[in-house]
Amino acid sequence: MYSALELIAILIALAGAVLTLANRTAKSWLLLNLKKSYPSTAFPSFAVHDQPWVAFHLAISNEDPRVVLETLQSLERVAYDNYVVVVVDNNTADMSLWLPIRQFCDKRPIRFKFFHVESLGGYKAGALNYALDRTPTEIEYISIVDADTEVAPIFLKETIGHFTDKDVAIVQTPLGFKSDPSVETFRSWIFLIYRYFLSLYMPNADIRRCAPFIGAMGVLRRSSLEEAGRWNGYYLTEDLELSIRILRFGYKSRFIPRSYGFSMPPNSFRSFKTQHYRWNFGNVQVIRDHILKPFLLGNPPLPNKLLALAICPGIYLNVYLLSLLCVAAAFFVGRYSGQSGPALDIAAWILLLTGLIELLGDITAFLVLGTAERASPTAVCKNLASWWALGLNNALSTAHALLRPTIPFRVTPKGSRESRSASSARLGELSLVTLLACLSVFSAGDSPPLAASLGAAAIIGGIVSLMPSDGSLPSEECANE
Repeated sequence: MYSALELIAILIALAGAVLTLANRTAKSWLLLNLKKSYPSTAFPSFAVHDQPWVAFHLAISNEDPRVVLETLQSLERVAYDNYVVVVVDNNTADMSLWLPIRQFCDKRPIRFKFFHVESLGGYKAGALNYALDRTPTEIEYISIVDADTEVAPIFLKETIGHFTDKDVAIVQTPLGFKSDPSVETFRSWIFLIYRYFLSLYMPNADIRRCAPFIGAMGVLRRSSLEEAGRWNGYYLTEDLELSIRILRFGYKSRFIPRSYGFSMPPNSFRSFKTQHYRWNFGNVQVIRDHILKPFLLGNPPLPNKLLALAICPGIYLNVYLLSLLCVAAAFFVGRYSGQSGPALDIAAWILLLTGLIELLGDITAFLVLGTAERASPTAVCKNLASWWALGLNNALSTAHALLRPTIPFRVTPKGSRESRSASSARLGELSLVTLLACLSVFSAGDSPPLAASLGAAAIIGGIVSLMPSDGSLPSEECANE
């Protein structure tokens, strides 16, 4: 007869295995459809004779004015007649940061509008709602641009034509990097991780007309944005959360597999993890509130035609490591309380086999994706290592999202300066790696499968967590190519 502790450990292991393998099955389904959905040619242009009005919304906060001015200059070159640019500076106390941007906009009053707002709540979502309120009512479409994004002149001409279909509310394009990703710098460690989402998930979602808005370089139908309730600053991935609300009204979306915007990626492992910490926290919020809670209350979480959208929040989700830590805790409690038994080994074996399946699945995914993206074998290995190291980071954010409803929105550091929160996140990961290694050593004599699982998690996580914070990026000059 198993003790209560042993039964709890088995249930936790089974829950972690089921969730992990369900996520792996969904990703494998995307992989099997990769050839069918992967774009073989560039998306055709759409001739629009009667150009509808579009407003670019740019929310900034404590940004380097040189970077923002480059973005505004690219917007000034957009080859489209009927558009305006609304810039909202949100809670920047240092006047030297926002005054040059105001001066640029004031010299172009017909096309550019600038607003500096202090004590504005809601983070980026609050700034976007503020911009929406100050956008003339006759403007039908809204496009969001990040502060560091260079926009191609043909962006609107090749996207706005999709809205001739009255059911289309979202047109999304992928964001590209400003520098060549094939250069052997830090970018070679992360390029395929960004493409993992854009090349696997988004084309498949486009087939089902449920590709989500991803925060920038997309266009939204203003009426559907208003109908869905506008931006919600409670969620860290406010773009995904808004997409679910819009698509629930029966609207459709499109994904164009061509980059029209080029941004600066994070230039260090610290800022890279900070970005994914925020993304995963927001994804867990969306899963919790739009999928899990409605299911537990007996309501359908998503219409049947939008079930493919449920895969999106799980792209970066990691519950495997949380289950492993819980089983390890049960093992050591049982060991020192006299409740240890063979059932704890059963739980450890379940998680060890689950981890092996997950690893083999990711190896296959990155090999296929690397071939499709023409990446070198070295780049494939680098990205696979970075992806698995993110598991520790994303496990922490998953646990955090289960313990706290929301946290403040933090901008991803992309310059040479690292944020305090990023350093804290790295310290947390190093602590977790050390804990996993110690637990692996202590359990080696009593439970080889548990020791193997904990040791593998520590080694894989430590590969990138222990590397220099700036990766292989040689200089700040290179970061801004």
